[in-house]
Amino acid sequence: MLTKQQLEEIRERSEKATKGSISVQYIPDWYGRPIGLELLFREGPQRNILGALVKEADAQFIVGAFKDVPTLLAEVERLKNLAKDAYSEGFHDSCKGYQEDFAWMHSWTRDILLSQEATDDA
Repeated sequence: MLTKQQLEEIRERSEKATKGSISVQYIPDWYGRPIGLELLFREGPQRNILGALVKEADAQFIVGAFKDVPTLLAEVERLKNLAKDAYSEGFHDSCKGYQEDFAWMHSWTRDILLSQEATDDA
């Protein structure tokens, strides 16, 4: 389980990353055949080569991470808030009559929140 500090470190790295677009471009040989890939970073009119890679999958992963990490951090925060709200509010009116069926979920949510607090305090 990620600690609060680990999530904050990830968020800090993500927020410090330069804003701009990142893309992949093939590196041609003398005959125009692709021999590798380079990551290009564009910030306004400026273009910088971040590095050369051999595997396209690695390049696509790095390009995707620029968008995926902030999205995943937002989803973690949303789910944490949802779990806190669900636990603090108890059973929703629409669940009346199903308390026994959902009791495990209420207990599970409580256990997750308590373990997260314990991990954050460590």
